[in-house]
Amino acid sequence: MKWSLSISLAILVASFAIANGQEIGTEICSCSPTTYEFTLDFSLTCPPVNITTGDGVEATSCLISPFGDPSVEDLIPVAVEGIDILELGQNLRVVEQTDIEGELLDGDTFTYTAMAANPDAVTSVQKVPRALQLNIVGRNALGFSVINVFIVTFTNDCDSYPVFEEGQTAGWVRFVSCFDLE
Repeated sequence: MKWSLSISLAILVASFAIANGQEIGTEICSCSPTTYEFTLDFSLTCPPVNITTGDGVEATSCLISPFGDPSVEDLIPVAVEGIDILELGQNLRVVEQTDIEGELLDGDTFTYTAMAANPDAVTSVQKVPRALQLNIVGRNALGFSVINVFIVTFTNDCDSYPVFEEGQTAGWVRFVSCFDLE
């Protein structure tokens, strides 16, 4: 998607402390694995988000709403037109963005390779991903745009693995599997 999405992160998550003086890989880690597989499931809503907070996940937030026309009431998509996947650094600013364009339908699967797949890309503590945000734009049966935004904020605990478990959900997405690229 070539458009910018301006949804205030303040609405989605509380402010988090910025890491200072921590050593990457010892005291602060990027969440593994490096590749995630998700399946679209338009029967899901948010809340709830069933990604467990704890060792690897500090917080989750999810919303589904009209996109453009606030009077739209049917928030169930029949297709997704695009997905923006954002990795947010320690200051919750975008450090990596991947756009998935094209029509996706209920049951379609997509894969995302995280910034952690290229450790050389993490050049400072501020660039260690703190959160993963998905902006999913779909259209309902009447052709109106609807959006699902969810964010998962990580603890960056080096001993937490895996962060997601098979079957967990957030909005229109079901977590299928994870793996590391060789």
